[in-house]
Amino acid sequence: MKAGLGLVHAMNRTKTPRPRERVAFAQRLRQARIAAGHATMEAAARAIGIRSGVYWRHENGKQGITLEFVRLYARAFAVDPGWLAFGSR
Repeated sequence: MKAGLGLVHAMNRTKTPRPRERVAFAQRLRQARIAAGHATMEAAARAIGIRSGVYWRHENGKQGITLEFVRLYARAFAVDPGWLAFGSR
């Protein structure tokens, strides 16, 4: 297993990953959304093609994230998935 992937696997296994990790991910997701030119969470969700409630929960750290969503958001916002998931460049 690559270093750092344990976090995403842990997030997939549990309904409540450590709050600090969710908050850190949520902050990076917000930063990526704004840098990609989406002024609102609703606009980003619409552009990605997901329900705004799902996106809202991810960006507010209310719901754990799966590897599928990390990849989806990274592709949509043109950021590195490793950075988005773990804060590493």
